[in-house]
Amino acid sequence: MKPVNHLLIIDDDHALVNLLKRFLEAEGFHIDAAYDHDTGLAAALGDHHELIILDVMLPGGSGFELLKALRHQSAVPVLLLTARGEAVDRILGLEIGADDYLAKPFDPRELVARIRAVLPDADVVVNTVSRASRQESLFDRIRAVATRNNLNVHDISVQDLGGSLHVEQHVELDESLSLKEAHDRVTRLETEMKEEVAEISSILTHIESEPATIETSDGLVRAPGFEHRLQQVREGFPEVVDMHDLIFKRVGGRLYLSLHCTMDDDLPLSRVHDIQTTMESRFRQEVPELFRVLIHPEPQTDNRR
Repeated sequence: MKPVNHLLIIDDDHALVNLLKRFLEAEGFHIDAAYDHDTGLAAALGDHHELIILDVMLPGGSGFELLKALRHQSAVPVLLLTARGEAVDRILGLEIGADDYLAKPFDPRELVARIRAVLPDADVVVNTVSRASRQESLFDRIRAVATRNNLNVHDISVQDLGGSLHVEQHVELDESLSLKEAHDRVTRLETEMKEEVAEISSILTHIESEPATIETSDGLVRAPGFEHRLQQVREGFPEVVDMHDLIFKRVGGRLYLSLHCTMDDDLPLSRVHDIQTTMESRFRQEVPELFRVLIHPEPQTDNRR
């Protein structure tokens, strides 16, 4: 089979696309890119690509909608990018026809490994790095230890307490594990992190369960009444310029919501996080049926709707 060398990335995060293009082109691939639903679908249907890397959240329509339209005309392999490994996104994507998924944030080396798994004849060389460079940031070194242990850590926080570094982190473990098994794995992880990163004096790990079974999805649902009420709530947040691409999904009888929010380019990330957290809480108060809310912020200059 001819080695794979022509990929399409569909993602509205320009910085991420540029990073992946540089990385994958260095591996010998030719990369095309699209940044919204309509352009991405046209490129996926009009050009010949051996694999498509598709983000779930896109301007002008969701990645799910794009994938569903694509599957009517093409069987090209699709690797889906999801936010923090949300189970509902993974399930829905696989049901619609994705070949694999990868949770954001991710190491580009893992993306290459996923490409090889989907397309075993791809002419790609993966250079494995077993230990993080001392020049890397403290956060990168923590993540490198977790990656070596096949664990996904997120929401890492580091505090300087009187000259000693204290780390707080979240880790996802298989829900089928017992408490003792989960605790033992986390203890080993924390021990290795402190051995690898000598600056760390203490670690507190919050254990989250990662679904071990695939839930049955009822698919996308229309909820114009809910959307109108949530738009009214959004008006109470003056820093939110626009709210769009609201997607309601029902999984196991529970209602999930994902959406995009446009904010000022120069708004500090800490403030963006505060707004997201408060909006999610207010949305659940307004629509108690909501089980989970995922808000994707984007800068005002990137709003091309």
